[in-house]
Amino acid sequence: MATKQSMPRRQGRTSRTTISSAKKKTAWDKKRRYILISAFLLIVLISAVLLLIRVLSKGTGDVASVPPVSPTIGSLPPPDEMEARIAALNEEITGTLFDIGLSPDSLTKRTETRLTQRDIEYVRIDENYAVPNGLRSERVAKYLKDYVGGFRGVLSEETTGTAGGGFEMTVFAYGLPIRGLSLSGGTSTAPPHLPPRVPPVKVAIIVDDMGGNKGIVSDLLSLKYPVTFSVIPFLEYSTETADLAHKKGREVMLHLPMEPLDYPHYNPGRGALFTFMTTEEFTATLAEDLAAVPHISGVNNHMGSSLTQDREKMEIVLAAVKERRLFFVDSRTTPKSVAYDLAVSLGVSALKRNVFLDNEANVESIKKQIDELIEKAKADGKALAICHPRPETIRALKDMEKRLTGSDVQVVPAGDLLKK
Repeated sequence: MATKQSMPRRQGRTSRTTISSAKKKTAWDKKRRYILISAFLLIVLISAVLLLIRVLSKGTGDVASVPPVSPTIGSLPPPDEMEARIAALNEEITGTLFDIGLSPDSLTKRTETRLTQRDIEYVRIDENYAVPNGLRSERVAKYLKDYVGGFRGVLSEETTGTAGGGFEMTVFAYGLPIRGLSLSGGTSTAPPHLPPRVPPVKVAIIVDDMGGNKGIVSDLLSLKYPVTFSVIPFLEYSTETADLAHKKGREVMLHLPMEPLDYPHYNPGRGALFTFMTTEEFTATLAEDLAAVPHISGVNNHMGSSLTQDREKMEIVLAAVKERRLFFVDSRTTPKSVAYDLAVSLGVSALKRNVFLDNEANVESIKKQIDELIEKAKADGKALAICHPRPETIRALKDMEKRLTGSDVQVVPAGDLLKK
């Protein structure tokens, strides 16, 4: 009897249900991938937009808050000098108002307010003027705008309400509101005469012999204008004096000891350069001197009435000064000095002293010498003075603060006199 054989089952066959499930799973995976990619791209786009807005707003704030540096008045003064500089600018604005036809009789109201902004203390002045017949307020406003524009980077203004025969103006110095002006009246269309603005003359004051007296440093740093500290090497407070002056933004120089004509009756001290030294001794001593005082930007001679006449030795000094990109000031302790002319011929940035302030230790005499310094600057465009840390000198420098921070004179670091 034949046995009935069962048919073998086909291998690898997939049910329709399985195929359908696989297709649905594939479609869902694609959809989910699309959603994730779209969400990621949306997040990236939003982040980019937010970052762009932040950069643009930050850039605008920076431009608005930091005024450009003036090419005529100089860079931003240190905070402790700002009040005096703002007061000087306000005085110049007052002078201009009077020059173009206003007068104290035109002033109807004036207030002074002490303000503190950006850690700077200063006085803001607000004034109301009645413009006299013969002038027109709009014309005055135009000329004031032009005038303020002459102090590009230092002064700026905002003017409102020029229609209707009057205007209001706020003047800013270094971004700080220093003057409010309100003018009304005026009938004439004739333009006022605006005299040309004369930039202040520049003077520099070097205080020699620093480093031996720590107490005098704070007195000099408290002045409302920057004096230059010339520090003798190897004194008890030489390094500390240079550090303190540099920290307060003051210029530091090396007061280089040199042989005087009456040596050894007058001894220039440790580190002095002498005409009788060998070249090796001279060069080594000079290198030690230059390394002894930190933060120096220039060099001037301490004593040196003998050595500054020695062309060969001065060539060594000036070569070292030039190599270190410093400038040299000839203190002119002798009319026979070759230092300045030699420096110029060798291509070294150089200045020479114009006025000694305190040959006489008398306050009134020193103040007269300061007046001479200013007159010298007005004649030549700039002038350099040298003085010493004596009580009478400090008193005179303090008494002359208002004169030395006026609108017609600017005290600068000695090195600034080299800038064109």
